[in-house]
Parts: sequence; C-alpha cells; structure tokens
Amino acid sequence: MMNKDVAAAILQDAVDKLRAGIYVGNTQKPFKVQKVVVPLDTAKLETAPLKFNFPFRTLYIQEATDSSTVIKFKPGAQDSYQSDFNMRSNDSWSDNDPTTEAIFFWDAQPGKSITLVFFVDSEFRSGRQVSVQSGGVIVSEGVVVEATTRVVLSPATATIIAPANPDRVMCLIENATGSDLFISGANTLTDSGSNRGIKIASGDYYTHKNTAVLYGYSTLGGNVHYMEHE
Repeated sequence: MMNKDVAAAILQDAVDKLRAGIYVGNTQKPFKVQKVVVPLDTAKLETAPLKFNFPFRTLYIQEATDSSTVIKFKPGAQDSYQSDFNMRSNDSWSDNDPTTEAIFFWDAQPGKSITLVFFVDSEFRSGRQVSVQSGGVIVSEGVVVEATTRVVLSPATATIIAPANPDRVMCLIENATGSDLFISGANTLTDSGSNRGIKIASGDYYTHKNTAVLYGYSTLGGNVHYMEHE
C-alpha cells in the first residue's frame, strides 16, 4: 500500500540517484560520446565487416558526402539471424539498453565518407528535419541553387540537358530554342512516333524533380537553359 512514508522514501531515492549522477559527472568525467569518420572508397563485406566493440545506446549519422551515401548497420552481433539496415545522413538508432557491438559494411563508394557518432549512455535525436523529394514531413526545393547552364542542342539529335545528379532536388529548364522542345529520359527521344517526348513550347519552362538524366530534342536545334537546386 502506498502511504506518505513510502512515497517520501521513493522520492528521496530518486533525489539521491540524481545527486550521485551529478557527483560522478563532476569527479570522474565519464566517457559519453565517440565520433568516427569512415571512408567508403573500398567495399566492406558482411563476412568481414568493420566492428566497434564498446557499449553505446545511440548511433547517429552526423553527416555524409551526399544524400546517396549509405552504410549498412547491424547492432549487437555479426550472426546471420540479426538483420542489417541502411543508414544515411541524419539517421539515428537507439536502444533502451546498451549495445556492446556495432557491425558495419558497405558497397564501394569512391570519394565518399560517412561520420558516425556513438552516444554511450544517452539518447540523441537530430533537431533537423529531413527534406525529401516527395511525401514525408517536408517537401523542399533544395538548399543550393547552381548557376544557370546553357546547353546547345544539335538539330534533330537527342542531347543531354540535365546530367544524372544524385544530389539534385529539382531542375528548372527553359526552352530557348525558338521552336518546340521535346524531353524524355531516353536517348532514343524524337518529336514523333513511339519515341516522341513531352513537348515544351518555345519560351516555356519545365521543372524536372528527379535525379536521373534528362534528354532534349529539337528539329532545328538551339539553346536550352537549366538551373539546378540541390
């Protein structure tokens, strides 16, 4: 049965634990956070992964080279019964109880790296909201606007307007050819038949919200201007 004395004892115990924690923090300076930068140029196999053998409660991906940079994480054990999952920039994972081993592996990603942050005895949540291309909490048009680029189309020839870019959020395209412009994701693009692209009239604009390559075709050729947002 709960009574005044029992309640007071429980509350005093909580106060004592808090004071003990403050004392340990001031006198022993316990290890709490570890940051590691992992280069991803060379692949690591699941059978021979990168391992960290120290206790932690939370793993946070502080940053990565770009939005397509990915690392596979398996908590607790290398055994096959434990499934792995992908982690990217700004992702985090936490557990109520400390995890004593972290397993990482990845495909080769030349020139890329990822920064891992381990929190030994605390839980961490990023204050940033992730911008996504569609769906989710926030739909963003990027944080960087590149300079305008001019592409000169050869007459009646499918030409790349916007190269593939994994960091692209959107690309604004202006038809300055003086005639109809046809666009498609295929290099077999023409202005008629089964390979006909989507028509953009002279002087009109098109917003390309995709990371894949985009081709343009104009019978007379001419200029196309585009501006990327990342």
